Amino acid sequence: GLLELLQTRWRSSDLTFACELIEVLLTHFADERGGFFFTADDHERLIHKPKPFADEAVPSGNGIAAMTLVTLGHLLGEQRYLTAAEQTVRAALHAIERYPEGHATLLHALDELLTPPQMIVVRGAPADLTPWQRLSHAGYHPHRQAFAIPSDAVLPGLLAERAPRTTAVAYVCDGMTCRAPITTPADLAAALKL
Repeated sequence: GLLELLQTRWRSSDLTFACELIEVLLTHFADERGGFFFTADDHERLIHKPKPFADEAVPSGNGIAAMTLVTLGHLLGEQRYLTAAEQTVRAALHAIERYPEGHATLLHALDELLTPPQMIVVRGAPADLTPWQRLSHAGYHPHRQAFAIPSDAVLPGLLAERAPRTTAVAYVCDGMTCRAPITTPADLAAALKL
């Protein structure tokens, strides 16, 4: 939810909170064989620690975790997150092969691992970001994620390399590989083939 919110309006505190949640997930819920348990390692001792992979009335927690890890991994350049996402999908492969229609969320995570999402990061003064944001979100592009970030935001990891300039600038990346910076909305529209 925080990653979707960040695409609508940027607050660095939301990114920090998302990273803190992921760190808790990796520290207290991860299974060394891949995937995540439903209960934390400091929970009372249980007869069985479930680690559900299948979607039910709601998407699989392991699938959502894997998708979130892929997005944050590419956005921040954090290989640990991408590795944890891959290990989660690998741990579920047998179940996915036997019953693919019951594992749509994990299949989505697998798709994002195999075809890294297109990331658009726009940096500029808050008043200048709106037209860029409209272009970034135009049309239906399930493999695209766009973030309009004010110039004064302090950013972690690889995201910090998407530096602001004197005027608004866009960085279009496939996973962690970025093209040259784009300095006009028209050039962004051309790059996105709008």
